[in-house]
Amino acid sequence: MSAFESVTDLGIYCWNPAGIPTRRSFQDVTVEDVLKGVRDPGGAFPDKIVSIDSVKLPMSFVDLIPQHVENVFPYDAGYIVPLFKAVQRGLKLEDIDFLLGGSSLNVLAQKEPIENDTKYITQKCPGTDVLFSADVDAVDDAGEAVEMKTGNPRFFGMKVMFQMMSSQSKTLIQGQKDTRCRPPSITSIRKRSLQDMMSEHGVEALARAQNNILEGLTELKNSPMLARYGVAEVDFSRGQMMLQPSDTAGVLPTEAVCTQLLQPAASASA
Repeated sequence: MSAFESVTDLGIYCWNPAGIPTRRSFQDVTVEDVLKGVRDPGGAFPDKIVSIDSVKLPMSFVDLIPQHVENVFPYDAGYIVPLFKAVQRGLKLEDIDFLLGGSSLNVLAQKEPIENDTKYITQKCPGTDVLFSADVDAVDDAGEAVEMKTGNPRFFGMKVMFQMMSSQSKTLIQGQKDTRCRPPSITSIRKRSLQDMMSEHGVEALARAQNNILEGLTELKNSPMLARYGVAEVDFSRGQMMLQPSDTAGVLPTEAVCTQLLQPAASASA
């Protein structure tokens, strides 16, 4: 996709939610919450992948009791954490327009109505470029991000491709899962490149997705709704973006917390 160029890679950081109080609204997140989560004394890093040839198949998943975790802070770190780490590593906030998550590109590219139980909230952030924050599943020998997926690739669409672009993953490790047995098992593993994923879609489809993303970002940047309210909920109807005031407090903590965390001097010393 010729319109997208990686300007800089701000690296990988680790977030440890252990011992941080649950906050049901990002407005309740404190400076201490963020500093505690990003200070990982163990120096944790994503697991490194091994050679596919060394894996004996089929391989059964460990049959563990399900762990139910609420999708609230600190288990969902939100966007203040990647913003904090980016500023700590030299990002100037005035240089970016958007901070997007791993699935945001696909949402903009497809222009399809959002599922009833899903919300995409946008919040105004001044600048000219896009900062991506995405989960990293694993890394290769060079320390580069690697995407890992199981499931039927027929249902991947462009979503996995855009997730790889968001996390700077050039490699996908794709496992074929057999759920007919208990516990489920992996029956095959293949390695695919980002170029492989892009080649599955025609030139016209990729160009259309690229144009949709650029149009969507431009519309958000110039939105009177965001200029007025600062926070809005995004949806699509018949291929057209719809913005309406959000009933949430936004995706960031209070202005006071953001100011304290996102000052370059304070971030550099954390």
